[in-house]
Amino acid sequence: MRWFATALLLAAVIALPVHSEDADPLHIVAPGSTVTQALTTDAMWKRIESAATEYRQYAPVPRVAFFDITYPRDVQEYAALNGYGVLLVTVVTQDPAEVPLSRVLLRGAAGDHVFEVVSTLQSPVPEGSVRDVFGSHRFDALYLFPMHLRHREAQLVLDFRRNREGFVVGKFPLAPVPVEFPQAAPSADEPPAAALTQLLRREVPLFLELGPGN
Repeated sequence: MRWFATALLLAAVIALPVHSEDADPLHIVAPGSTVTQALTTDAMWKRIESAATEYRQYAPVPRVAFFDITYPRDVQEYAALNGYGVLLVTVVTQDPAEVPLSRVLLRGAAGDHVFEVVSTLQSPVPEGSVRDVFGSHRFDALYLFPMHLRHREAQLVLDFRRNREGFVVGKFPLAPVPVEFPQAAPSADEPPAAALTQLLRREVPLFLELGPGN
């Protein structure tokens, strides 16, 4: 099962006309959803295109972020992955200096958890509606997601390399919270490479199709 959502930054004077022109930007987070289909390149691109259509009236939007969390298929795969899932973050931005992201973290009363990056990729956005609305610079990053964090009261935060820190893209716990998995911290510092590759090939082929690099 995967959980995904979209976040973007708009000028508050546009989204909330009662604010003054120098008001702080407004963060808009789209409601999240759960899906069972694999996340392919086409599936993510359709998500980006849909957001561009929805927010065309606000163009140019400084930046947009999408995140997708993939859970293990069952308790057997959970054990094989040492208690990890994966977190994919996709960003499209007007300013190329904003990426790669400085860090992605979960911030809450229990403290910050900075996610460990597995691999990243930067790619140009082709001409069309997405570039017109969100910009021409795309960044994708894959992170290890310790499954016990799914229960934490916290915010999922992105720090851009320039212009924007503390960009909140989601709030935890995410609903529905899968209850069949243990709530203990992972049993190792990372999942076995073979088990992780198997998960990606089945559930997140997007990242393999894009040809990620480090």
